[in-house]
Amino acid sequence: MDTNINRAPSPIKRLLNRMKLLPLIESCETVWPSKLDMQLILPTYEADLRNLRSALENDSFQLLQETDNEDVLKFQVSFMSCCYESTAFLLSEELATEQQSLREGFIWSKLMHFSTRKAMVSHLFKQYRKTLLDEDWFYHFGSLSSFWGFVWDLLDFDRDLNLIDRNVVELIEQVSFRLMQSKSVQLFVKGVTVLEECIHKTRGHSLVDYETIYRELSKHTWRLSSEDERNQHASIIMLAAMLECVRVLEVERNQLMTLIQNFAQPSRADSLMDIVLKGLKESCAVSKSIELMENLLQMLAIDHDCIRVISEELLDDSNNNRSTDTDGNANFSLAVMKGTGKIDLRSADWWKDIIVPNRGRFHRWTRKLLRLLISEIEKFENFHAIHYQYLCCAMFFLVDSKSSDTADPVGGIFQLLVAFVKKMVNRVEPVIAAAGETSYSNLQTCKLLVEANVACVRDYATFVPEARPSGMKGNGVEGSIASRQLQHLNKLQQKISRW
Repeated sequence: MDTNINRAPSPIKRLLNRMKLLPLIESCETVWPSKLDMQLILPTYEADLRNLRSALENDSFQLLQETDNEDVLKFQVSFMSCCYESTAFLLSEELATEQQSLREGFIWSKLMHFSTRKAMVSHLFKQYRKTLLDEDWFYHFGSLSSFWGFVWDLLDFDRDLNLIDRNVVELIEQVSFRLMQSKSVQLFVKGVTVLEECIHKTRGHSLVDYETIYRELSKHTWRLSSEDERNQHASIIMLAAMLECVRVLEVERNQLMTLIQNFAQPSRADSLMDIVLKGLKESCAVSKSIELMENLLQMLAIDHDCIRVISEELLDDSNNNRSTDTDGNANFSLAVMKGTGKIDLRSADWWKDIIVPNRGRFHRWTRKLLRLLISEIEKFENFHAIHYQYLCCAMFFLVDSKSSDTADPVGGIFQLLVAFVKKMVNRVEPVIAAAGETSYSNLQTCKLLVEANVACVRDYATFVPEARPSGMKGNGVEGSIASRQLQHLNKLQQKISRW
């Protein structure tokens, strides 16, 4: 097979040689390209995309050669780069569809199935490295958008990580750090998003420098208090990335040491907990609170090997569980997972599966966390079922059944638990009464979780060693249950029985 494509340049090659992004007059680090900037360059790319499609239909031989010839590889990489570079522009819906078709039809369905795909990816990243690690990287808006889009698709395509090695991940880290340090909110969002996705997809493959990433991310936690919603949302994604670093550094790599120390010393996890709690206190939007509660819940479950709480949206059968909350918004209920199976919230004492494995990493935060959860119950005027589901689930992780050394009196913790379930029942009850008969929906899930909260608090002395009768003599939890607190719980159970 003749692979010398330089003898007679094909229409595709001639087109690719012309498809170069016009340089921006201003740095995108300080001035994000305006719609006018986009519109000035858009006609060129619109014509190029149409010509590229036409050329491919008439002469795709040069592109689809499976060879290690350097000229052919450069040609294929140039095609891939041009397809992704055009993501920098506000294309029409028709052209966006055309562009997606080019990617799927030629890059991911054909080129990426060649035996030379690793060489192609290597050449493309070499090109990104030269452009985006240069001093004037902030003028290459097209290359930035191209890099972000290609990396995102590569992480989704290469699930076995055959094409991603430490050098690729290191480049992703370096570019992401540069984007996050930028004054531009748009670049910060891009950097955080692609870095978190990289951490998530490469977990367990020893490709990520978790210590360096955690230090870099911790420099930007101030953005959580920003008034810019994009900044806030990206900061919450950043917290998820920091938690993944903590999971590896303090749970997987240092499991023996943390067991010996019994989590007595403050750590990265404590610093992250403090950041999340401050964010929740300052949050004035239910959507932000829900996102932060998701982070909090994942933190509280960090030491659980098989228990996790996720949205049913992530489950394979999510389309069969779509429901509508009281505000008329379509949402998904939370699912409590044990291993790969979903726990039936209607089963008796299912919540014990969460309580029994609790190891007390955040025991020093119990009082502060409970007060926060109580304040969150009445924080927003409208009832949002997902928000309350997160609150209910978080409570279970605060019942520490292992720790015997605590600075907080058990009786005081129990009183806060009673205050929590009392407020929760009183908040949920009128909503359920107004809704009438409900199917297995967000509200129904909320009802089941609140019932479990009350049952858990009622049996508190069964789980916490210090709450058992011996030595308490009426001045501890047992004495509280026997008097006023027991009356509160009995009233709550009577209300629940009417649901």
